[in-house]
Amino acid sequence: MKKSILICGIIGLCLHLPGQTFNSLIANGGNKKIEWKTSTSGNGYGHKIYNFDPGGKTLLKIAARHNSSSWTDLMTFTSNGKIGIGTTNPKSKFHLYDNKLLASAANSSHLLTRISGRSSNTFMNNVWLRRDAAGSSWLTTRLHDGISIDASYLTPGTNTKTWWERDPYNNVQS
Repeated sequence: MKKSILICGIIGLCLHLPGQTFNSLIANGGNKKIEWKTSTSGNGYGHKIYNFDPGGKTLLKIAARHNSSSWTDLMTFTSNGKIGIGTTNPKSKFHLYDNKLLASAANSSHLLTRISGRSSNTFMNNVWLRRDAAGSSWLTTRLHDGISIDASYLTPGTNTKTWWERDPYNNVQS
């Protein structure tokens, strides 16, 4: 069945799918879903939006599959107003979780979040984990919160302008 759909969320995510063919559109019963597969190559690629009721709350989920026969939940909306990205059980109004481990080598970094906008320049606020010394302990890791104007400061510990960071051996620094 051919449909045109525009999905917009409260956090500004929009998806326009003109003339997309849904593999399934189930609007009756307890397990409502919209599912479309973009490719049948390998084990298949696609997305679905579905509801789930584990008891005590109702969840709206967005899932994807990338050359897999199973779906991976990407985003969860709860009936009590919480949004989770990377987690299926958000603990706050907006809960973002990244499962990637920080490398153990000294000076490794991993970008956790980026918030950006434009005026006459592009402003970005980036939050990284940064490894100060080789190891896997949290004592060798710090949270680095830096700004970037026009993508000029994007490597923590080398060329970032830092508003604040938490050093495990000291207090909050600015």
